[in-house]
Amino acid sequence: MFGFARSRGYLAKGWATEAEDLTKAREHDSEIGIFTPGQLEKLLRKADESLVLYLSIGAFAGLRTAELQRLEWSEVKLDQSVIEVTAKKAKTGSRRLIPIQPNLCAWIRPFVRREGLVCWLSTINQKASAFARSQDIQWPQNALRHSFASYRLAQLKNTAEVALEMGNSPAMIFGGANIVL
Repeated sequence: MFGFARSRGYLAKGWATEAEDLTKAREHDSEIGIFTPGQLEKLLRKADESLVLYLSIGAFAGLRTAELQRLEWSEVKLDQSVIEVTAKKAKTGSRRLIPIQPNLCAWIRPFVRREGLVCWLSTINQKASAFARSQDIQWPQNALRHSFASYRLAQLKNTAEVALEMGNSPAMIFGGANIVL
């Protein structure tokens, strides 16, 4: 559009416009990947404690990797069946409460602590990816979060509720390529 305007004399030649300083929108080169229930079960059954916590909370609560790495046991409230993502730790800067589903409770209950970080390894995502490869399972980018979004939406059939749990907008659930149904 700006090239057309410049060619018609509506814009001065040799002068940059604000639009020329904008970055181009990213195109997603790859398909959104999720884990099948069988793949996730295989990973969970063979994983050590640190990976079980990372995998189960990521897949069954949909936390972002950075949120998981900052999550403390005091924010995992099994008695209330919620995980609190504080505004300070959330990407969006908004507090949210994520329901702890029975399957998540079953996986994390044996490892619950009174205090400290839930995922204490700073390289947990790399460890999980390497572990998945060792089990002949491909680790797509954001696979745990995308898996959560896909299966949770299929369960609830309520985009707004899934978006709220994930700390996204409803438009991001479909438009942001979180869903593979």
